[in-house]
Amino acid sequence: MKERETDRQTDRQTDRQTDRKKERQKKKERQKKKERKNDKKERKKERKKERKKERKKKKKKERKTERKKERKKERKKERKKERKKERKKKKKKRKKDRQRPLSDSVGFAVRSHASWGLHGPFCKQGTWDLHQSRGVTAAGIAFLAIVLTALFILGCWYYRKRSGYRMIQLPNAPPAYEKITTGPSPPPYSP
Repeated sequence: MKERETDRQTDRQTDRQTDRKKERQKKKERQKKKERKNDKKERKKERKKERKKERKKKKKKERKTERKKERKKERKKERKKERKKERKKKKKKRKKDRQRPLSDSVGFAVRSHASWGLHGPFCKQGTWDLHQSRGVTAAGIAFLAIVLTALFILGCWYYRKRSGYRMIQLPNAPPAYEKITTGPSPPPYSP
């Protein structure tokens, strides 16, 4: 009996010990789960923070690009305004030039060719008037190209013609109209 009781006691003790171990393990598992949850929450928070930062960066970039676009548009508008002003000034100058008295134009026409110098007679303030001469130069180049192609075609034709005459004049050339017979010819046709 004593043995049984001792056995029971030892069994109880071992059961208690195992129960304690199980409880400890459960506590550890609970703690691990809590830690995991906390870690997940922290990660989510960090992700949210990173996303917010990225959004802010994107917004900043968008704002910068928008500002740059706006500045470009403003510059273009300013340039257009400046060009319009320059055009108006040029028109005014042209009108003034047209309204000049005849003495100025006669004096210009009477000047000698030596006074024109390197710049030519029809330019203003010593520069070539390129805007008016572009069309003329383009037409001249086109005409030159047409003439050169025509000469090239004519030359090719003439060369071919001359080389043909030379071939006929060779002594070793075969007769032009000789028939080559390969077999007996059929009898002539008689009605």
